[in-house]
Amino acid sequence: MKRWDVINRFVHTHGYTSYLEIGLSTGKNFRRITFADKTSVDPAQEQYAHADPTYKMTSDVFFETIARTERRAYDLVFIDGLHESTQVDKDIAGALACLNPGGTVMLHDCNPTDEARQRVPRTQRAWNGDVWKSVVRFRATNTRYGCLVVDADEGLGIIREDIDSNFELALPDSLTWPWLDANRTKALGLISKKKFLGRFFPDAPAPAKSI
Repeated sequence: MKRWDVINRFVHTHGYTSYLEIGLSTGKNFRRITFADKTSVDPAQEQYAHADPTYKMTSDVFFETIARTERRAYDLVFIDGLHESTQVDKDIAGALACLNPGGTVMLHDCNPTDEARQRVPRTQRAWNGDVWKSVVRFRATNTRYGCLVVDADEGLGIIREDIDSNFELALPDSLTWPWLDANRTKALGLISKKKFLGRFFPDAPAPAKSI
């Protein structure tokens, strides 16, 4: 189950029509989703100079200018930009500020499998960054929206109003890899693909095989 599988399920289940993607890269995900109205944002710099986004700018600039001044609103916002938690925190806030009622925010790379994959700054090709820290902080502090992580496709974060916002752990002074490794399920609200599909899409057929 890939990120576009989940996004398309939300489209068909809730009748979503407007979509915003933060972090386009090659456009692999963007091309596979079925929204009528799709918008992408990416600065398209350095190793991502190949990107061809709708708006060639940082997410900070987009949320402060385009989204705010033009009063843009979206049914689903997918965050897959700079995988550093200080930026992800800002992207989540920007996404929620322009989210339609009943909408969904999704995040990629929330469940790193080893310490090196979440190290910031990046030290290797296989990299998730420390997106997980943003998930934990959001789960611990936000009372309007709940957040969970699906154990699929590097960890898919789901933020919605109909997710329980209770957080059962006391946050340490510093979020570290050993702490995450010891508290992963509760810290991330980690659930299996089967449980996620049963909870949010109980009547939907199994997704087609991802390409």
